[in-house]
Amino acid sequence: MGSWLTNSAWCWSGSAGPPAGVVLLDSWVPRPGEVSDPEHDPLAVLRSAGHLPDGLPPTDLRALSRMVAATTEAFREYRPSRGARFPVHLLRAAQGYPAAVDGGYDEERGWFGMAIPRLTVSDLPADHFSLLLPPQLPETALQMSRVVRGIVGPIEP
Repeated sequence: MGSWLTNSAWCWSGSAGPPAGVVLLDSWVPRPGEVSDPEHDPLAVLRSAGHLPDGLPPTDLRALSRMVAATTEAFREYRPSRGARFPVHLLRAAQGYPAAVDGGYDEERGWFGMAIPRLTVSDLPADHFSLLLPPQLPETALQMSRVVRGIVGPIEP
């Protein structure tokens, strides 16, 4: 989830130019030279965290494995620009990434080093994979809604 390009939800002000703000959903900045452990099996991590049901057909497992490989590669290649002149809010999974050890990141998951003067961090009571799953999903949506309203003002239906 954190590796998809859509994890940075742009909150446009409606005018041309830079965004009114950015909301990052448990995203982090790859460190230079960061590589994945070749023994790391992301599907095993998902399964052990209870986020991958038993009995998935081999075709689904292969498709999921390809998707994880593609997002991992996109994450490794991603280099955010430095010095955003708009507010950036990181909604961080307080329970981290299942089976991950401390990777040497700061509390802002590397975003502090991007020279973002208006960086705010909030914790959500979930792990990286359960942010968008019940029962956590309503709280994640509520937090994101509050952040977006704080950036762009009231949202009309």
